[in-house]
Amino acid sequence: MTLVKLVGSLALVGLALTTTACGDGALGGGSCADHKTAADCKADAACKAWGCSTCHGTEGFDVCAPKDDTPNFACPAVACADPCGLLTDGKSCAADSRCEVSGCSDCKGGKQFKGCYGKGTGPDLVCTAVCPNDCAKYTTATDCTADSSCHGIYKNDTTTCKCGVPGCCTTFDHCSDGPAYCTPSGSGPQCLAPQPTCEGDYTNGYAGSCSEGCVRKIDCVTN
Repeated sequence: MTLVKLVGSLALVGLALTTTACGDGALGGGSCADHKTAADCKADAACKAWGCSTCHGTEGFDVCAPKDDTPNFACPAVACADPCGLLTDGKSCAADSRCEVSGCSDCKGGKQFKGCYGKGTGPDLVCTAVCPNDCAKYTTATDCTADSSCHGIYKNDTTTCKCGVPGCCTTFDHCSDGPAYCTPSGSGPQCLAPQPTCEGDYTNGYAGSCSEGCVRKIDCVTN
């Protein structure tokens, strides 16, 4: 091979190598900036996709740059809507793992819907309503006293009952919610019913300032 041919061949090889090294991506590829989609950018081993976060929790695509570079671009200030605040019923709110229902007890094991908020971001509600224990469902003294959230109300029949032993004419009347208070509390309107006579192991129980009937002395609590 002549010297002229050898020099010419080396020049062609050098030109070929220079051409393949110009791209930022694979051999024969163009600049990273030429990639117009995140998929194309990520497919180029020499490039990295950059983008601003979206309101859906995903990463957007703004620019494709060489893998070792940090492009200079700014993400716009975007006020994303609160996804929980867009939910207007308790069922939809509870179904979203990001959210929680805000509200007071509905006395059925759930909450009254007052709003839907991101977990841990809801307002501190002051719930004043007291759920009834539904003690009226008990129709016997045994069932009533077995429920610690209830107490029995008794009546003393001294008109037809003549047993002569204090308390033996007292019978179960109905079951009431909460503890038995045996002293009146507060002041209220005039009591509609006269205070009953309670004998033996029974004494007057009070709902506020008025008697609610006879209760067992052993059920009395301090109010």
